[in-house]
Amino acid sequence: MIMTNPPPFHRTITRTYWYNTSLNIIDRLDTETINYNSTSFTTNYSYNNIGLMTSKSVAGVTTTYTYHNNGNLKRLTDASGRRIEYSEYASGVPKVINKGGYLHNIPRY
Repeated sequence: MIMTNPPPFHRTITRTYWYNTSLNIIDRLDTETINYNSTSFTTNYSYNNIGLMTSKSVAGVTTTYTYHNNGNLKRLTDASGRRIEYSEYASGVPKVINKGGYLHNIPRY
């Protein structure tokens, strides 16, 4: 899919999507390229076998994602190796977020 913005923006976004075995587009991006003022930025996406995003690479800078067995986000690791850990989920929302040793408890109301 290609989207082009009218002047003065002059930006073009090209997106490619994953296909299933029946060649139907599924709602997962494969790549997204943004062209703006003769500069191009590409984002690549990877997914596991159940459709959860495992990595996102923007202009060569990659963030990885790992998940608990139930599909909730467990860990986000950025290109510098910094990690954010998510644990003790309740109703789909993490109760504790660990940002490099700093624990954040998420209150429930």
